[in-house]
Amino acid sequence: MLPLVTGKGIGPIAAALGRRGRMTAVEEFLDADRRALAERVAEIFRWIFLVVLLILNNFGGVRFAGAQLFVNAILLAWAAANLVITILLSRGLKPGPQFGLVTMVGDILAGAALVYFSNGLTSPYILALFLAIIASAVRFGLYFSVLCAVAVSFIYLFVGGTAPSLQDFTVHPQVGLEALGRVFLFLVVALVTGLIGEELIRERRLAISRAAQAEALQQMSSALAYSLDVNDLFEVVLQQAVRITRAESGALILNTGGRLQLAAYHGRGGRSDKAAMAKGDALIERVMETGEAIHIKGDNHPYHELLGIQPPLSVIVAPIPVQGRVAAVIRLSHYSQSDAFSDQQFFLVNALAGSASGPLANSLRYERKTREAITDGLTGLLNHREFRHRLDLEFSRYRRRGTPFSVMLIDLDHFKSVNDSMGHHHGDEILKSAGDLVRRTTRDNDLTARYGGDEIVVLLPDTDQDQARSAAERMVAAVRRNQIPATPARDLTFSIGVGTCPGDASSADEVLMAADQALYFAKRSGRDCSASASQLTRSFLDDPKSLLNEIAESGPQMVVAIARAMDKLDPAGDGHSSRISFFAEALVKKLGRPEGEAELVRSAALLHESGRALFAGGAHLDRNWQTDHPMMDEDVVRRGRFLPELVEILRHHHENWDGGGSPDGLRGHDIPLLARILGVAEAFEAMTRDGATLLEAVDRLTEGSGGAYDPQVVEAMAALVGEGERLAAILRTPPLRVQRALEPAAKS
Repeated sequence: MLPLVTGKGIGPIAAALGRRGRMTAVEEFLDADRRALAERVAEIFRWIFLVVLLILNNFGGVRFAGAQLFVNAILLAWAAANLVITILLSRGLKPGPQFGLVTMVGDILAGAALVYFSNGLTSPYILALFLAIIASAVRFGLYFSVLCAVAVSFIYLFVGGTAPSLQDFTVHPQVGLEALGRVFLFLVVALVTGLIGEELIRERRLAISRAAQAEALQQMSSALAYSLDVNDLFEVVLQQAVRITRAESGALILNTGGRLQLAAYHGRGGRSDKAAMAKGDALIERVMETGEAIHIKGDNHPYHELLGIQPPLSVIVAPIPVQGRVAAVIRLSHYSQSDAFSDQQFFLVNALAGSASGPLANSLRYERKTREAITDGLTGLLNHREFRHRLDLEFSRYRRRGTPFSVMLIDLDHFKSVNDSMGHHHGDEILKSAGDLVRRTTRDNDLTARYGGDEIVVLLPDTDQDQARSAAERMVAAVRRNQIPATPARDLTFSIGVGTCPGDASSADEVLMAADQALYFAKRSGRDCSASASQLTRSFLDDPKSLLNEIAESGPQMVVAIARAMDKLDPAGDGHSSRISFFAEALVKKLGRPEGEAELVRSAALLHESGRALFAGGAHLDRNWQTDHPMMDEDVVRRGRFLPELVEILRHHHENWDGGGSPDGLRGHDIPLLARILGVAEAFEAMTRDGATLLEAVDRLTEGSGGAYDPQVVEAMAALVGEGERLAAILRTPPLRVQRALEPAAKS
């Protein structure tokens, strides 16, 4: 009996099946193994025949006049050839089809020669011909063994001179019948051995196929056991299903609240199937409803009409159950063959779907928990924390690639009156409707989140100022068009503010502040409209008096817009104030100060040139600039409703640690800490902007430590520089000169 392939034998087969997706690897393996086995069997039987025939010819009384010498010569030559075959096989030869043909022809010729030199019908050497037939059946299968039997019969009858004549049949009928009986025996032996060999090969092929499929299922289960990513799981399950069935097309469809969603696909159809899924699929819906798998062969199946206008010829649809409901469905199709999928493959796909049930339940549970951690429970949008995380990632992408991005901050107009007049439950429904509208109106790659209260924020990757402004206008028009009733007397409307990096801001925090200040401007402009931070900045530049009025009316709400407008007038260049705020905020965090102080020093840095920009037109003042500049800043911010601490920071940020600064000559700890931090940050930014490296700037600060600068703050700046690449991340997106200055410290 043919041995089964086990252990290491299955691995290559399963791997080959995975790579090639069809059974040719198994066929090639079986053919090669069959040939090797046939040559080994033939070799053993030859030695047995040779020994027996040599004994019979020389010592057994089976001698023929004048033929003994020739028979011995044939047997010895045949033995020599068999010795060569034995040596080759023992050294690991893997015989190919040509080798088998040569040995088979050699066996037939040797047997024919022996029969020719013997007495034909009664010759014991006829056993050599049976050897050739049996070996050919093992080597090449049923059809070749029958062909070999016909050839052997012809040689036996005509070459051996044993074919009965008509006279033989009439005079000695037993002679003719015996000859025909021998021929019939040749054919019977060929048929029997061929059929037995084919059946053994079929069983072996089936065993290998099952073992390979079982190994594939085991590998899939192992892979799924260590994966909680639901998308990875879908890909693995569908890939294994396609490999098992060799389907032309495969899809895994997820059931999400009664809606079909194409989660993975293979082969024909692909992404175009998403449209079909959106319209519905009657066959898949039937499987989801009943929970029973369907196997369609040809057009006589009762569910064939559910396949559509251009149906595949073979279809398997198998449900993946999770906790008593059908969570997903595997659909496999074949378009060119009506019986492409066997019952065994149908069974295996069902087993695969069943084995995927547990991992899918775990993945869906993990995804749900993950989604709950990053989404708002009411609207289903991202929550504030996750939005900030995504915003930081987008800003990092901007720093690496220079691609702009925008933020759109949306406020639901008069939402407080909705809660007050209609109740909080109705207000929640309005919030959900607003979130759904925003999500449907934005692009697939935009991120929508609930920012807090009645505010929704949208992150727009790869979007410049003009594109973001157009998107905001479309959003305002969309909410008007949908006519969502907020109260009986009024439909829902949006006020939207837009900020863009780098056009309106130089950091993730600033772009949010810019959008918030643009939103404030839109609400002051009458609501139900959009505004951008760039529009606000231009309005300040076109009318400087309006900037002073804005500072007086709503200064804290307009810090970034005011700073951007003043930066346009600053000879230090656009973004000068932002860069100082980066350094100052980093120092506050390095010193372990509260978050509120970081926000305070950030605002002070953004406003620290306001006096010079507004009262001196951006020009440098006379020799009293160091004295007058902080007092002018103080004069500007006192016009607005800023915190007193902010006024103190701006007034004293040019005081020196040793008491030699201005305007009040304060010394040491009498100078507010945040003012000392702002002074070091301003000096450090000026040094790096003028071309100094980070290390050179720190050396200069160290020289002034204890004189102009607070030693503790200088030490904190030195520690930041020593952290190399972390400092680059804190600085976000400094100007080109500072980027170049960062490189030596980062490399060191």
